Amino acid sequence: MSFVIPSVYRQDCVKGILPNEMYLHFLSFSVAMVILVCPRLVQEHSKYAHDLLQYFTGKEFLVYNTHAMLHIARDAGNFGGLENCSAFMFEDYLQTPKRMVRSGRNPLVQVTRRPEERSKQKKTTVEKISTKTQDCAYVLSGGQCCEVLQGGQGTKSALGPVYGQPEPLFTSPCTSFLTGAYKYKKTTTLFHGFQEQNSQNRQLRLAQKTEVRFFCQCSISSNQR
Repeated sequence: MSFVIPSVYRQDCVKGILPNEMYLHFLSFSVAMVILVCPRLVQEHSKYAHDLLQYFTGKEFLVYNTHAMLHIARDAGNFGGLENCSAFMFEDYLQTPKRMVRSGRNPLVQVTRRPEERSKQKKTTVEKISTKTQDCAYVLSGGQCCEVLQGGQGTKSALGPVYGQPEPLFTSPCTSFLTGAYKYKKTTTLFHGFQEQNSQNRQLRLAQKTEVRFFCQCSISSNQR
């Protein structure tokens, strides 16, 4: 979901800066990308994502890269999401073998030996709930979001402010709830305990004077006390 976070976050940053027509035009692209990256959403809304991309690209042929976006909805539907058919992971991996070479002598030998050396040193890491300001935001079941202030770090429970009564960040071209983006009034905040469950996909949080905004859905279930 690496593309989703900057795409959805960026649309909120440009609101009020771009003219409304341009903002909605860019928002259609952001929503389409969120749908196509998510395996669950792409199965339900790939046709809608395709329609949004058609609106975004327009009727005129600009450049090939822009026109190619009209075909990615079908690819995402066939493969269960864009990340399952994207070549970016191979391009991004090129930095790994480059770092394996420490000198100009016998580079191929160095590249073949590094994986074996790393496998002997590899340690098993356990995903932990973070209390760091930049990593402490999560979505709870029932449309609530929270910040972890206490607990975590290997424990099974945590404590922090839980935000209720979510509101959409935008309602056009669809409600932001579809993309996992919420905003909450700070007056709706209560402190609760909640339990860690399954993976802990961190969320992006943007705090303002009277409200807090959360971007992209995570998976922790709430057990209020």
